[in-house]
Amino acid sequence: MTPPLGGVQTAAPSQIRFGGGGTVLGDVQQATYTPERFFQKVATYLKEGRTGSAARFVQRYPDVALEVLRAAGSYRASPETLIFIASSYDGLRSTREDTMHWTSLARERVAFPERFEAYDRERKRALSAMFEGYFDEASSVDLMGALPLERHSHLLDMDAWHLRGVVELLNNKPGKSATAFDNAITQSGNNHPHHVAYLMALSSDALRRDNKFNHAVDAWREGVVLAASLLEGNSPIADPALWEMLMYVKPVDSPWPDDVGIRFNALRTGPWDEHPEELYEAAPDRLILTWISRWRLQRGEGQAALLAARRAEAATLDDALRDSPFVTNESCACAIMF
Repeated sequence: MTPPLGGVQTAAPSQIRFGGGGTVLGDVQQATYTPERFFQKVATYLKEGRTGSAARFVQRYPDVALEVLRAAGSYRASPETLIFIASSYDGLRSTREDTMHWTSLARERVAFPERFEAYDRERKRALSAMFEGYFDEASSVDLMGALPLERHSHLLDMDAWHLRGVVELLNNKPGKSATAFDNAITQSGNNHPHHVAYLMALSSDALRRDNKFNHAVDAWREGVVLAASLLEGNSPIADPALWEMLMYVKPVDSPWPDDVGIRFNALRTGPWDEHPEELYEAAPDRLILTWISRWRLQRGEGQAALLAARRAEAATLDDALRDSPFVTNESCACAIMF
């Protein structure tokens, strides 16, 4: 096979894999819906006039929605669907301001598609090289130079640095990767906590690989606090992929921040849903994994839900906690799906 861009193929680090909707780390489970299937599902809902179902679908898959919006150049066939996804995602408190950032960018893409042609083309080149394993060539693609001169959003800057960071991480250059992720976080302007939480997790992994362990712990803690803040309110961003990633990059012997216990202890599926608060204090990983299992189950991802539930059962040596109905019921519910 001829390497794209004339590059040399190199091996990826063993703990990083990529496929489906995007690049992920470690044991993160793949979503049922790829970005393409997700986009078509939303389009179908809208065609049938089921806007409420479409909005709930976006809320259920915030990780996939973010992937679609970052790769918006691939979804020009239905601009109405793209704008709806952007608007629904913006409405999930994915931004700390009232400004509808992704919606504005989607509308700008529709109105002035020529502004984004160069960036979309170079982004596809970088992704093609990355997925083929030609990381040096992917790194050489000048995404920043391809950004539109006339743009009213920093979201593409975030995306460009995010992608560069992933490429450098796959290319075993954790120092450059951490710098790229830091640049992406800076471009957020203390906004977009959902996206930034992912960037913090990735940055933590890059810093750990670069032997900057204290900085890795700090980045992980910041990402966890951001992710926990998204669980507040009536429309929380419950993203199992994000929490799986945060669990994967969790530094050894680092306790979960207090914010995590507060947010997870407050979560309920309804007034009937009760669990002792000491469950988190005794086994925080178990409570987090149980909610990951619930979220996966709600998304129709039975196998991933069952895996999370089994991991929750094994997350403590306390027999009384292991037999808690709060967790064992989740395993039973997941098993019924098979």
